[in-house]
Amino acid sequence: MFFQASEMLFKESEKEKIKNTVVGIVGIGGIGCCIVELLTRLGFQNFKLADFDTYSESNLNRQLFATLNTLNKNKALVGKERILSINPNAKVETFETGIDLSNVRDFCRDLDILLPQADKESAKIILHKAAQEFRIPTIEASRCSIKESRWKISSTLYDYKLDIESNNYFENHHEDYKDVAFSELNQENLDYYDQRIAVFKQHLYVDLALNSPKLFSPTMEKENLMKKIQSDANFSNHTVCSVIANSAGCLAATMVLRYILGCCPKKIEQDLMYSS
Repeated sequence: MFFQASEMLFKESEKEKIKNTVVGIVGIGGIGCCIVELLTRLGFQNFKLADFDTYSESNLNRQLFATLNTLNKNKALVGKERILSINPNAKVETFETGIDLSNVRDFCRDLDILLPQADKESAKIILHKAAQEFRIPTIEASRCSIKESRWKISSTLYDYKLDIESNNYFENHHEDYKDVAFSELNQENLDYYDQRIAVFKQHLYVDLALNSPKLFSPTMEKENLMKKIQSDANFSNHTVCSVIANSAGCLAATMVLRYILGCCPKKIEQDLMYSS
């Protein structure tokens, strides 16, 4: 059914690879939704989805699976429903409490490829360490603002199946954990690390907002600015994030397909421009 429109694109052996690959996606938000949607429509049909969060009204502007019918529903369960509505033969396992040290082994078991799109930095640390431990190729998409009206999206392959030191995630992220083994991770310390990161991001958003007059008034008092940032109309939820998140998700899904077919680069980057 899924290959009727792409008979000329995939060989029989490639179709089998796509069909049998087990994909793990953590974080079914702006980027994760797009990855789930595209991989399902490409013919992937074995998934593990993890997310502790539920869809809210603030997600409606940019997250593909956020609708009036899915508000207050768990994101992983909604992702499963979406996959099965496209392909009833798909196999989907969900982890509705998200990922931590207590369940990461179960989540990673039998995975062929991992996509960590979680918001929590502790989850990303756990997942990359687990991927190194169990030699799971990992693809992570990201987006960042480089200056006003310009964003950069990227998708990076960490091929831990071949070499856990090749393109090591911890060379450029969370260097405190670079030399920490998976078995040495401590959930309490990781939770505290998340709290420190959250405080840092709040101050970072204030600095960004004060220098973005098109998004916020430059005369706004810092206290009021903080409240505005923490509201549903906050900086990170600006409408432009809809296009940016989905574009990043497209890059990641493309890399998954290229990896399965044996022609995947280590990184793809793209600049996005917009005007308001």
